[in-house]
Amino acid sequence: MKKIPLLLLLLAAACSKSKLPAPASKVKISNVTARTSVTLTNNTGAAVDLSGWQLKEVVDYFTTTTTTFTISGKTLAKGASISFTTTELNFKLSMSYTRIYLYDNAGNLVDDY
Repeated sequence: MKKIPLLLLLLAAACSKSKLPAPASKVKISNVTARTSVTLTNNTGAAVDLSGWQLKEVVDYFTTTTTTFTISGKTLAKGASISFTTTELNFKLSMSYTRIYLYDNAGNLVDDY
């Protein structure tokens, strides 16, 4: 399978009980593997709480379908990665007709691919 790198700048939420927002940080989606997975990598100097963040897949081929995956209970330690399979996401990741959107836990669009 061909891996397609995808770089996103994300607004990170601090990994604390108070859920106070952290300063803007760089987290990247390090790989999107067609029909297999999406991988997020934390390149910040601190842990990032991804709870409530959403990945949305919009497939626009004759008709438009949207699938939303809400991340729950996941924290990325600094330098760590996490992969979500198409089975977990319920995404098709067909790539040619697919757009992927990432939203933070406040519902703000962070990036799209």
